[in-house]
Amino acid sequence: YFPEERRAVFQVAGSSIPLLSFLAPVLDSMSSAELDLDPTGVPLMRVTATDTQSLDNLVLELDSGRNRITGFSFDDEYGNHYDFQLTRQRWNPRLNPKLFRFLPPAGTAVER
Repeated sequence: YFPEERRAVFQVAGSSIPLLSFLAPVLDSMSSAELDLDPTGVPLMRVTATDTQSLDNLVLELDSGRNRITGFSFDDEYGNHYDFQLTRQRWNPRLNPKLFRFLPPAGTAVER
């Protein structure tokens, strides 16, 4: 929902989420990954994708158990470098189903 533009985008459940698109190379069975440690001992997973359209130099920072992503970095097709840290994560919290109901205000254009 983009209130300033009076516009909403309808997305079917289970379809790709742009915010998590960095995970696409990780899920590709043709990609490879190398586990390494940074100088401070933080586990890093360096992902090499076979798809040339994917993000370059994708590195996932993992927790000490190596099963949760705590940060990630990558380079885009223009050579820009991005570095994200994921903080205050809550895993599998109970969510009220009402959180997933949305009725756009009158006059909002809904794109499907």
